[in-house]
Amino acid sequence: MKFPFAALVLGCLSINVAAEYIDEQQKQIDLNKREFVREGFKACSEKSFETVGAREECTTPVLTKAEEKFPGRGTDIYAKQTYSGLTESEAIAELKSLHSLYKKVEDNFSNQPGVITQDDLNHEGWWIQENILGIPSMVGRPPWFKECDGEVSAEHGRAEVEFCSLYEEGEAE
Repeated sequence: MKFPFAALVLGCLSINVAAEYIDEQQKQIDLNKREFVREGFKACSEKSFETVGAREECTTPVLTKAEEKFPGRGTDIYAKQTYSGLTESEAIAELKSLHSLYKKVEDNFSNQPGVITQDDLNHEGWWIQENILGIPSMVGRPPWFKECDGEVSAEHGRAEVEFCSLYEEGEAE
């Protein structure tokens, strides 16, 4: 009787561990950022502050500089550094790659270095859509599509664009 229970618990733990995706590049960014913040906060803690606000005046710039110096996945700084200059076909290929990764990650917050979320990838996808392909973001719609080839129809005095799958017929999602 003990064996089935142990197998069930072990199986649940294995599923949970396997589902958390670690991005090695993001892991290095997170570790560098943590060290930078730790050193900055250490310098702040060695000073004497009369108020909590005065202490925050020391720590807030440390956090801001850490974000600028070590931009992580899902931020505008990271997206601009990584995806600027892509051609339209490269952007579509990158959206496919992000979509593939999107399906592998969970959307849970984690303090573990290297964990990226669906929100991070969604943000990067929309950055590509807006800044490379010129398609404004749409609330509630994931960025895993492309503008269809063909005519633009006008309805109610405005142009409307059709959207298609990123994938060609017969191409695996």
